[in-house]
Amino acid sequence: MISHFTGSPIEINGREDLAFVRGTYQFTYVAGGMDHGKFVQVRRRDNNRRWLIVADIFNSDVPATTTPSR
Repeated sequence: MISHFTGSPIEINGREDLAFVRGTYQFTYVAGGMDHGKFVQVRRRDNNRRWLIVADIFNSDVPATTTPSR
């Protein structure tokens, strides 16, 4: 579970009914620990002129932990 989340847009660009948002994020887990990285969202404007997220991807900058093989 996440206790705190911050998303920071770096670039927002698009035209008419299609746009993208690129940025960074960081969050803290309730049980301790944190993550930070980058994200990209693709948004499309609907008939009510609201921007809806149609694709979303994020990548952590925190190295993955590995368990040694036996």
